[in-house]
Amino acid sequence: MRRGFKSWCEEQSLYWRGEFNLSAHQHLPSRDLADRFDIEIVCPEDIPGLAQDDITRLLHHDPRSWSAVTVSVDRCSIIINNPKNSKARQESDIMHEMAHIICEHDPIGLRPLPGLPFPFREYRKSDEEEAEWLGACLQIPRDGLLWVIKNGIRTNDQIAAHFVASLDMVQFRRNK
Repeated sequence: MRRGFKSWCEEQSLYWRGEFNLSAHQHLPSRDLADRFDIEIVCPEDIPGLAQDDITRLLHHDPRSWSAVTVSVDRCSIIINNPKNSKARQESDIMHEMAHIICEHDPIGLRPLPGLPFPFREYRKSDEEEAEWLGACLQIPRDGLLWVIKNGIRTNDQIAAHFVASLDMVQFRRNK
């Protein structure tokens, strides 16, 4: 990662919370952040022209094969979200996609996703690592994590519920 990137991510997390008058220890809903960027979040059923067979495959036969993807349609970004994932996982997935947008990552190409009538963006490995880090910071900022622990929210389950995050995300942030 670029020098200073991790610190920048923590600053971004606090900056975006400030835009919503939230403190570091408050949950920043990913959908609110997407709204600020005029990015629509849709589910496969919301995509015009998507065949019912494809919707069924994406949501019922193979829902664990994907989480969220950002696509460009008519110069607008749209995040297609997997509603079969837990709310905590959806928060993480959307924050990851938002991180690509905030970082202004340029896709290296477009790749078709079976069942979708349009391609999705593909990023460099380094951009994926940055989006993972920023997305995690947006979901659970370091200052917020320290605050909740200091104020009695100590178990991973409690922290996960507080930030609407998965246990894996809480453990990731605690380890860092």
